[in-house]
Amino acid sequence: MARVDRTERLLGLLAGLADAGGPVPFAEIQAWFPDDYDAPSREAAERKFERDKADLVALGVPIEYVDPQGDEDGEGGYRVARDRLFLPPLALSPDEMATVYLAGLALVARPGFPYRGPLATALRKIELASDPQAHARDAVIGRRVLVDHPSPAADEALERATALVGQALEGRKHVTFAYRAQGSGEETRRTADPLGLYCRRGEWILVAHCHLRGAIRSFLVHRMSELAVNTRKPGTPDFAARPDFRLADWVAVPAWRWEVHAPLTVTLEARPDLAWLVAEELAAEGQPGEGGWQRFEVVASNVDALCRFALWMGARARIVAPAEARDRWCAAARAALARHEAA
Repeated sequence: MARVDRTERLLGLLAGLADAGGPVPFAEIQAWFPDDYDAPSREAAERKFERDKADLVALGVPIEYVDPQGDEDGEGGYRVARDRLFLPPLALSPDEMATVYLAGLALVARPGFPYRGPLATALRKIELASDPQAHARDAVIGRRVLVDHPSPAADEALERATALVGQALEGRKHVTFAYRAQGSGEETRRTADPLGLYCRRGEWILVAHCHLRGAIRSFLVHRMSELAVNTRKPGTPDFAARPDFRLADWVAVPAWRWEVHAPLTVTLEARPDLAWLVAEELAAEGQPGEGGWQRFEVVASNVDALCRFALWMGARARIVAPAEARDRWCAAARAALARHEAA
């Protein structure tokens, strides 16, 4: 029997364990794939099986080992915990389903969104699962819901980079890239262990353990170039998973707290009608300033990101101190105005 493709072997292993009536000893599993688990020793064959099993577990397949019951000479076996293999049905109301569907359509329409293919498949499943009456209700809801999302021009380089990062995340493989710093424009070569990827306000951000800095850092994907995923030992992770890492903890860190430069205390002022928003975003309490403005102080290690936040609020926010931060905000405002006038 010829060797099978690795993906086919993983699918066959999953199907065999899921369909088995009880725990399957390794000898029986070995017989399923005699030309794949044909290492010269049982230990080597088991190591290959363990790698396959680890990949399935990483994909969320609950494979467990069951010890022999009451027989010291008996052989244990492997099984799939079927009660944990399948998620319960997702029950959404028609309004909830319509909202999810419309939000998905907005993302699919964005040329720069790198996961349009999988998302389109998910939306098609929603269409197939919906009954005619639900479609009629969705049409009514669609007239009452407006999804307003910017649609930037297609960025093929960003799509390729995000796809590569996604592959590295899935396989826990090292990535190498050149990274251009936000403030200075200095470019450095980096090797990193990808830990998470998210999109916030239209920007894709990789959270990874940086070998150069010896710590976890956030990287803007559009500032990466010469991105490559380690191709050595395919199917074998380059680094161990971090059970203590939670992407949500990093998503919650505002961009102006990323460690781009030494911390700097910045004074930002906002009009009274936006003071509540600034207080919430900066997690700071405002103080009365001149002319009715509210004054906030925030420690920033990425002033450029704080400047973008201030510009996002237009003429109702401004950075006033220190001089270097004010100058960067003024320069960013002039650049934004020039782009607007040129459009």
